[in-house]
Amino acid sequence: MKVCMCKQCMEFYLFLDSSEKVLSCCNEPLENLEVELFELENDSHPIEIKKTGNFYKVQFKNYKTLDIHHIKYLILKTNLTTQIKKIENQSDITFLLDFNEEVENLYAYCNIHGLISYKL
Repeated sequence: MKVCMCKQCMEFYLFLDSSEKVLSCCNEPLENLEVELFELENDSHPIEIKKTGNFYKVQFKNYKTLDIHHIKYLILKTNLTTQIKKIENQSDITFLLDFNEEVENLYAYCNIHGLISYKL
């Protein structure tokens, strides 16, 4: 998986194939986002995760939407799929999993911190 950002239009791109091709937007190469590892309990974006049956719920603690600092996307990577959710004034995000699906990683894109991987 490869996550990129256009410096001009600030569009976010998720590529499931992490090939070495040079990708572009707005006539410029896309910037590859490096992953920063966060604990579930952290100062910037603490979350709580609850799994109930096939539902995987991510809840932001002390959620505040600020134009200057906020989570824009959540990406849930499992052994079978990759799901992406755009965050728009929500403190709870729910993903639906298949019966034999297991979570491998949870990523968030923050407009300040960049790409975050939560230690599960």
